[in-house]
This record gives sequence, C-alpha cells and structure tokens, in this order.
Amino acid sequence: MSGTVTAAARDSGGFAGRPDTGVALDLSRRDVRLTVECVQSLVPTRMKAASDAAEYLLIVPVQGRAIVDFEGVRTVLAPDAPCVFGREGMGEIHWAAGATGVMISMPRGVTQAYASAALGDARRIARASLSLAIPANGKLRELANSLAARGMADRATSVRLVEALVDLLVDQHGPDRAFPKSRSVSLARAQLDQGAAMRWSLEALARKAGVTPITLQRGFRDCIGTTVAGYAQIVRLRETRARLTSIYETRSIAAIAEAFGFASTVSFNRAYEKAFGETPTKTRYASVKLSNEAHIRDE
Repeated sequence: MSGTVTAAARDSGGFAGRPDTGVALDLSRRDVRLTVECVQSLVPTRMKAASDAAEYLLIVPVQGRAIVDFEGVRTVLAPDAPCVFGREGMGEIHWAAGATGVMISMPRGVTQAYASAALGDARRIARASLSLAIPANGKLRELANSLAARGMADRATSVRLVEALVDLLVDQHGPDRAFPKSRSVSLARAQLDQGAAMRWSLEALARKAGVTPITLQRGFRDCIGTTVAGYAQIVRLRETRARLTSIYETRSIAAIAEAFGFASTVSFNRAYEKAFGETPTKTRYASVKLSNEAHIRDE
C-alpha cells in the first residue's frame, strides 16, 4: 500500500543558530515542496525510484529492510540506516515482507540553498549515495515516523525535514563530501559579500569567476536559490540594516539607500520592509531607543 502527497511548505522556521547569511535564504520565505510515498509491504515488493535535476531521493525504512539498486550500486537499508541518493538516475527498491517506510522526493534547489546559507559557501548536494546512521530518538527518525503514520507532509514538517537532513549529512559525512562547493559561485558570492556598495555587472562577475554569465546565473539559482541580482540585493539590504542599527551612523535613510545603490528611497523602503518585516524608520527608531535606555541605566 502506498500513497503520494505533495506538500508546499512555508513555515515560520529557518536558520536557527546559523550565521546571518541573508534574508532571502530563510526557508520561511521559500516554498518547500516534497513528494512523500508511504510503503507498507505485506509481501516482498519491488518499486521504481528516480532522482533528477529538480529532486533527489531520500529513503527511510521505518520497519524491516529494503535493498536499493540505484545506477549499478546496491545498498541495504535498515531502520537505523536510511540513504540519500543525490545522483540523477533510475533505480529499484526491493522491500522485504512486512517492511514499512517512506520514499521522499526532496527539493534539490531548496536543500542546496539551505546548505549554502548554513555553511557559508555556494554548495550542491553530492551526486552520490550517502548512507546515514540515525539514532532512534533523532529528529530525522521522528519526522520519518510522522510521515509514515500520516502519509503526508505538512508545512512545518517539510521545512524541518530539509533542515534535519542537511544537519545530519554534514555531521556524518562532513560539509565538503555531503555538499561540495561550487567554485565559480563561491568566488562570485565572495565578491558581492565583500563589496556591498559596489555595482557589479553579471558579465564582470562571470569573468572574475571564470565562467559564462549564463553558467553563473544558473549556478546561483541552483546553489543559493536566487539570481545574481537577487543575491546582490540581499547583501545590500543586510549592510543597510547594519548601518541603521549602528549608533555611530549619522547619515539619513535616503543617503544610506543611495550609498548602497538603491534607485530611490521608495524602492529601498519597499525592499527593506519585504525583507525584514519593518520599515527602515522603525529599525532606526528601535535602535536609538535601545541605546538611550542603555545610557539611562548606565547613569
């Protein structure tokens, strides 16, 4: 018995405990879509499985054993040893009699954007089969049991699953094996991070990274989940927020917006409020108020 459910998640979670790497990389601002197929095998059962450019496969036995033949590689899975199949291709899963589990088509782009934000570089999930060892009380086990019981992924579960899987892959395989760096995107991203006030063109960034503009743009979408221009705006917004919360910044909001390349105060206000949920004026007011309260306490 199996059933397929597609869940679109927009949860209020995000990068708890992670570096502040940019407002638009928070999973709470992304659609997280994953397809869940629950398996309850009364007799030995054979099923098809696939990973492609948009999705990779996570297989988690909940009870019993499964054997996966994927692109010429055979992997035995048990409840304490699920597996991620990051390579694009086709395979078969042989479920033992009495086995239960979940097959989850995970969103490649969202996972890579989360890993890139968490690790601080442009990353792609390894094109390989990566086995995992998960404790009985671990977060991934809890989520897998929940999916198997309900046959669906709600919004919060979808986001938590991406986060838990990235954390577990990095913890057990190391960041560079689980999520190899994209050299060209990392170079271009570093240039943007280091020069928030600079006005880079896509062509100039691509030359610096040693790739074509089309390749760089595609890499940013794959690894970071936004365009080159979109990421540049994330960096500029992050820097303007740092200025607005500094008690040493004396420039007006309009002057700060202009210094970081925004065409007008109106466009800056709109982008800022969309990113941070408050206006630049409110950010500055709150910072000044906090500073004044601290000064009064010190006296």
